[in-house]
Amino acid sequence: MIRHLAALASLLAFFLVLPAVSSAEGLGEMRISLLEGDVQVRSADTEDWIPTSVNYPVLEGDSVWVPEGGRLEIQLRNGTAIRLNEQTAMDVLRVEPGATQLYLSSGQVFVNFRGLRKDLMQIDTPVSSVRTYNKAVFRVDVSLNGFTDASVYQGVVYAEGRGGKTRISANKMVSIEDDGYSELTVMGPADDWERWNRARDRRYSERLYSSNYLPDELDGYSSDLDENGKWINVPDYGYVWTPTVVVSAGWAPYRLGRWVWLHGDYVWISYESWGWAPYHYGRWAHVPRYGWCWVPPRRGSVYWGPGYVGWVHTSNDIAWVPLAPGELYYGHGYYGPNSVNIVNINIQKTVVYKNVHISNAVSVVNTDTFIHGRGAPRPAGENLFINQKATFGAPQIKPVRSMMMPVVKEVPKAKLPPPKVQSQASEAKFRELRETRPVVRQPQGSLFGGGAAGQAAPSRSFRETPQAGPKTPAVQQAPSGQAAKPGDRSRSGGFIQTPKQQGGQQQPAPAQKPGASGGFIQTPKQQGGQQQPAPAQKPGASGGFIQTPKKQGGQQQPAPAQKPGERSGGFIQAPSKQQQGGQQQPAPAHKPGASGGFIQTPKQQQGGGQQVTPAQKPAAVQKPAAARGKETEAPAKEKKEEQKFKESPSERKFGP
Repeated sequence: MIRHLAALASLLAFFLVLPAVSSAEGLGEMRISLLEGDVQVRSADTEDWIPTSVNYPVLEGDSVWVPEGGRLEIQLRNGTAIRLNEQTAMDVLRVEPGATQLYLSSGQVFVNFRGLRKDLMQIDTPVSSVRTYNKAVFRVDVSLNGFTDASVYQGVVYAEGRGGKTRISANKMVSIEDDGYSELTVMGPADDWERWNRARDRRYSERLYSSNYLPDELDGYSSDLDENGKWINVPDYGYVWTPTVVVSAGWAPYRLGRWVWLHGDYVWISYESWGWAPYHYGRWAHVPRYGWCWVPPRRGSVYWGPGYVGWVHTSNDIAWVPLAPGELYYGHGYYGPNSVNIVNINIQKTVVYKNVHISNAVSVVNTDTFIHGRGAPRPAGENLFINQKATFGAPQIKPVRSMMMPVVKEVPKAKLPPPKVQSQASEAKFRELRETRPVVRQPQGSLFGGGAAGQAAPSRSFRETPQAGPKTPAVQQAPSGQAAKPGDRSRSGGFIQTPKQQGGQQQPAPAQKPGASGGFIQTPKQQGGQQQPAPAQKPGASGGFIQTPKKQGGQQQPAPAQKPGERSGGFIQAPSKQQQGGQQQPAPAHKPGASGGFIQTPKQQQGGGQQVTPAQKPAAVQKPAAARGKETEAPAKEKKEEQKFKESPSERKFGP
């Protein structure tokens, strides 16, 4: 009888329910849902870089580093996925109701934003702020040379630099420089990073049935449950979920993982890929014939918790048991109507835990293992919950560094954050970023303008010309076999703009050859019911378009290709329309050594034909008499512009 009464857990505590929110309560907003490699985080608790694991909460103020060979996915409560490529450093500036703000100092981030309408996802970089206010799929790349590229796959995104703001729609991208200029172009072909993200997005979109049984607040975790378990209908609880991927016959909830000290409380970090929602929401029941089943919370009563267990400990061991449906959770904070906030320890309270009598339900670990993370929890040989010498409640242990690590291991020196990243991840730097980078909650707002309405950014973008046919301009992909590398997405545009619809038929413009760095090849206008494409720009030409001659005599001839070594800016201007023979001849190509200006054609002459001006010699640009007195472009200015576009997109590198 005495042994039976001992099964009533005597919890030494004075219980006081407070409306105040505990520091651990906000840990449920973001979690690591996937990682590859030696990913590390730095938090206010650790004040140091530590290795992390799946299902580790990501908090406001945390810094994340993904080393070479690594990848990371962070999932928000609303189902949004934020993915970081290798060599990426990111800070979490704010996690607020309806707004998430991140700071990407280097590397690549891909976002599948699933927030509600008017919710904000804001990703700031050293030279820009990229924001969306509705569902969108986009990526942000920050290269070593300071460029920020924002590419949009679905939805609408706003990219703001110090010169103004640019609206980006689907299949477009903008490149922002530190001087405030931006370039809006068509997106290029997919690279490996994009293809990997697309595959992950398909995983979230191909949901089966879990969303039918989950409250709306947990719908974002449906794919975890679909892939790792099944739903069954039981008499006492209705539809419950049971895992089908179990590592051992003696498995029980809250066994594969460890307790980590975070924000003043013990938080369960599960090493199981599905181990977020079932361990931080709802309760567990042992059902005959099926075994352990997770009972999700009711709709409208969804509260995240550090880990819904009952605690007991002795001088040598620490044990815990999953709470059954309806049982109270005693912890530091308010976690819903079935929780009690512990404030002071001074009187006795009697609690019954139903699952302590289930075989293998109680997990136990040595105190040294609990602290230092050496070893794993095991089924209890002796049920500490019926041991009269046990003390009920979580252990009172002074936190040390190892208790804050989800995995205790050494990270190779080559995988540690580089000095630049380490120097930026400090409390002082975090405060500076929050002060200088406010949240911009309205699309018309501006970050660099102090929150006022932003102006359009000065742009060197290449605008698409309207077509006679469909509104959507046709594009031709770059030659196959030339997969884009990370970062090869700005300036080059990736796609070649096709000519206008002519004569019921359209011919694509040839692809731009390597070395040409300036956007699209402009195609000739509508001529004689048929169109011929402009020849591709040859290697060495670094800027501008090749302008084709105007409509003459019902037929058009394309301008010859620019040769290597020719001037880097402007157009080759075709002869003007003349009444000379009803036919037009193209202007000869500008020869190497010419440094500025256009080849200007003579005025309109009689005779029905057109005469072209001979090619300019290296000495100077000779103008026709009628055009004398007009200004030509200054070589010095041209040289400056040429230098600005000298770097090719393929040279861009990402990382710290």
